[in-house]
Amino acid sequence: MARAAPALVLQQPSGIAFDRAGYVYVADSQNDRIQKFSADGRFVGKWGSTGTVKGRFQHPWGIAVDSTGNVYVTDALNSRVQKFSPDGQFLAQWGSPGSGDGQFTLPQASPWTPAAWFM
Repeated sequence: MARAAPALVLQQPSGIAFDRAGYVYVADSQNDRIQKFSADGRFVGKWGSTGTVKGRFQHPWGIAVDSTGNVYVTDALNSRVQKFSPDGQFLAQWGSPGSGDGQFTLPQASPWTPAAWFM
């Protein structure tokens, strides 16, 4: 996770999630990245950039955090979900474009995502 540079302006933030430690994760859709903030709003770090390979995004939209702190991001234009550690290390991905089993068309967030557990 990049820490040296301050956060840039959010462009179309589309999702927000909180972890048990109070950190806030924001899906910064137009910048194709995730930004992490402390509970009092201080920038902590960011990860991601535009692309189709693991750890990159094309319009990250929904975001959720599970009970162990892993971060799940719906990567809308790449038709997949990506999983990251709390510090932004890529862990896994699933999904592909389409309407069949295991496929997505513009995946977004839902009200029953793990992020709701912390609200």
